[in-house]
Amino acid sequence: MAGRYKILDSLAAGGVGEVYKAFDTQLDRYVAIKRLLSREETERGDNSSSTLKKEAASLATLQHPNIVSVYDLSSDDTGMFIVMELLEGDTLADWLQRGPMDLNDFKEFATQTLEGTLSAHQVNILHRDLKPENIKMNRLPGGRLQAKIVDFGLARMSYAARKQTEDQSGNVLGSIFYMAPEQLLRKSLDGRTDLYSLGCVFYQCLSGRKPFDGETVRNVMDAHLQHEVPDLREVCPHVPGPICEWVMWMINLEQVHRPANARAALDHLRALVDAGWFATGTPEATAVAPILAATSTAPRTPAQQPGPASGNVRPPSGAVRPPSGSVRPASGTVRPVTGSQPPVRATSATQRPASALGRPPGGTQRQPEPVEMAVLAEPEDDASSKKKIPVWVYPAAAVVLVGGGLLLFSGGKKGAASPTSTSATSNALVEIPKDFLQPGCILHYRAGEKNEAYGEQGKAIKLAEQGDRVVIAQDLAGNAGTIAMSAVDRKMENCPKYAFEKHNDLNVGVGMLHFEYGQCMSSRIDSSKSEAKQYPFGSDAKKKGLTAIALLRPSLSESEVRCFQLRSSDGKAFVEVRASANNDWRAKAQLQDGKGGFITKEGKLGGRDTKKFNLIGLSWDATTNKIVMAVRSHDGGKSRSEFDAPKDCPPLTEVRIAEPGNTKSSQFSGDLVEFALWPFPMDSEMRTAQEMKFAELYFKNPGKRW
Repeated sequence: MAGRYKILDSLAAGGVGEVYKAFDTQLDRYVAIKRLLSREETERGDNSSSTLKKEAASLATLQHPNIVSVYDLSSDDTGMFIVMELLEGDTLADWLQRGPMDLNDFKEFATQTLEGTLSAHQVNILHRDLKPENIKMNRLPGGRLQAKIVDFGLARMSYAARKQTEDQSGNVLGSIFYMAPEQLLRKSLDGRTDLYSLGCVFYQCLSGRKPFDGETVRNVMDAHLQHEVPDLREVCPHVPGPICEWVMWMINLEQVHRPANARAALDHLRALVDAGWFATGTPEATAVAPILAATSTAPRTPAQQPGPASGNVRPPSGAVRPPSGSVRPASGTVRPVTGSQPPVRATSATQRPASALGRPPGGTQRQPEPVEMAVLAEPEDDASSKKKIPVWVYPAAAVVLVGGGLLLFSGGKKGAASPTSTSATSNALVEIPKDFLQPGCILHYRAGEKNEAYGEQGKAIKLAEQGDRVVIAQDLAGNAGTIAMSAVDRKMENCPKYAFEKHNDLNVGVGMLHFEYGQCMSSRIDSSKSEAKQYPFGSDAKKKGLTAIALLRPSLSESEVRCFQLRSSDGKAFVEVRASANNDWRAKAQLQDGKGGFITKEGKLGGRDTKKFNLIGLSWDATTNKIVMAVRSHDGGKSRSEFDAPKDCPPLTEVRIAEPGNTKSSQFSGDLVEFALWPFPMDSEMRTAQEMKFAELYFKNPGKRW
């Protein structure tokens, strides 16, 4: 080393080597040199030393603007060393001492660190010690932030699962505040381990505090293993909910419930950026940052009390919670379940995001575009869950809105219990938070909100009240070319009745459209209009397919009823959901084959009481040619069915609730609460998050996320 590199100073010492500042006399530049192995270890040539040599050589080939560059790998009389780019200045840990990041800086930082991590994972290198001290920060002359990941001293080759490495004393290597549970348990690691660590870093960047903290090492380990983490939405109310949910997704307890890989996490982040979530709230974030900075240094001890009983509190909308593990909110960090929940904004059209497709109303927050997340495992019911899932309070004002599509109504079947009160106050609908629906919703109908009563010759005369016949249900999605759902031919006999009911199975009173056989409503857009291109399977759809969610309660005096149908303008293609008296739910898709015949695919699931309130989710993915139907019940139960779908579906531009003058099997009898439609297939994580928002809002027992 002495022949080329002149050692100037010692910069740091770590668990697997010491770093020096040096001068490269051949290339006239300052470098950082890290000792990797002693001469004895280098010459021994055992498995550990040879593996480290291969990893160091691989690092030398890894060139990325957000990873420190490796210039050379060599050895001398002292042993093996690696020569790297010298990065002087602040680390992220230094930056965070000044307070949390604003959203603009966080966007740049998160994007760059994920891009660097993705690059390393693509050549089968895990970092395994991502933390603020291992990320160098720099403000470029143009004002843009630059982040570089350093110290791959704990990196190990192979993106595939492998056991955690220990040092010679048997201690697990890594930084306790950012280590994934599988590292602490010495289980197999993979790329999602690095994502957990990055998620912890992202949490701290936004909040100014570590997500898993404690007074002792044991306290911190317990916080990780029992997933005692305050929900970021509660800690950072100034940060848009979808951003918080994305961070919480990365720090899920189980690897299978995190993003599948760095690419999935990065794609989701970019979709949030494109949708405008980072363009809003920045002034608030800047204003709140000093307050957070002043409070973020207070010590926090994990709470020792058992978690709240299931059903008494609900997690925040879309929050990612682990599938197992006893989660106890940290003391003083979780909003209590009292009457002092935060206010929820009204649901009037002027306050609702103006465009479900991401076009911002002038100066106000933009509604995000469809966000696609990694496809994760979607297990069926697991009655053997060992411990309670962590739960946090979801704003009590949240109501049944569905993220982006059609809303179904709920009510009682003919002759069912009537509302307990008809006063305006007691019959008020629960208000819906601004980010309750997943981005990209194009149609949304909700019973009791902007529903208009029948008048002479089918003209609307007023907003519908208890007992009125509803001739028009306005679309609440707010996109250009709003399409109302109206009674067929606007005839009185086709109009369902509006009712408000407080039911023992539900958390809140709900509005519903009560259909009797022969009553029917539909919404249709002319296939020649430009808006039709944004409908399922339209030419403007970013990903061909659809997602629909409905909350309803059938009334089955016949053997089967059709709950809802999506169809093409010419009627040659459709997909529908049916309920039968034997507690079966059936989804059916049909296309004309061009030869006078039909291609029909269908799937069925049972075990859910079709005469009770149920949440129906339907997703059709044209890429995989699969349809998924999921049903969640008021008692916490859930079922799921997946089946093949027809290929090459035309745009589906009409939504139908029953049909006029047809057989009872094609009609609907029962109560529809909400219906929402998205023109793309949600992946399992995104769809499950949306379904849980509905379940947590309406059902006293929402069940488990997975």
